Amino acid sequence: GGDTPSSSNVWVKVMGLNDNVEFNNFENIDSKAMTVTAGYNTNKITWADNSVVFGAYAGYIGGKQHYTANDIDQNGGYVGLSSALTLGDAFLTATVNGGLLKNKANNMYGSDRFNTLWLGTGLKAGYNYAITDSVVLQPNVYGGYTLVNTKDYTSVSGVKIATDNLNFFEVDPGLKLSAVIADGWTGSVQGKYAIVMDNGADITANDIALQNISTKNYIEYGIGIDKSVTDAFYLGAKVNRHDGGRTGW
Repeated sequence: GGDTPSSSNVWVKVMGLNDNVEFNNFENIDSKAMTVTAGYNTNKITWADNSVVFGAYAGYIGGKQHYTANDIDQNGGYVGLSSALTLGDAFLTATVNGGLLKNKANNMYGSDRFNTLWLGTGLKAGYNYAITDSVVLQPNVYGGYTLVNTKDYTSVSGVKIATDNLNFFEVDPGLKLSAVIADGWTGSVQGKYAIVMDNGADITANDIALQNISTKNYIEYGIGIDKSVTDAFYLGAKVNRHDGGRTGW
């Protein structure tokens, strides 16, 4: 979602996902994942009422996908670069990252192993309207593109599975309202509508084309809270809900 932290030199972010994902032309998938990301940012470069920060990060991702009698266990890692530009009350954040997922698909015949590579980029822009000295309204929009490559493999049942590259686009208009509470605490509520567009990833089994599947749009909304514990130490947490093409937390 383009929310890599930009205010600290060193940061760590932990995120868990538990979703039921709805597809066109395929059954729903129960999807669970966890990521742990650590990053480093440069000090702010400032001029007039503007500033820019650059950063780098790396992380681990683990997940499990389940449908009917099938499970896919996933483990992998990723690296990325980020930047955050502030122009007065407006901002633009950007990131690019790439990674590898090692997949183990368990079914009635045994276990199939195959790898997935991805390269993605994202931009998020917004504007902070100060309603009062302590309340800020922020309209924002995120746009992202990811290229996903799943390596061909032969299953334990003897079927050759070949998958074309997947081109995945997403555009998320959103709104966030934040307010200073007291003693360094800030609370927020946010929401967005995720418009999902994918193309490619056509799959063949022994050169027979399978039916194309695609994901659906969804909404996300939730609350957040953060606190400046000291001048150098900051904590934050969010809880979000998905409904629509993704249902879960």
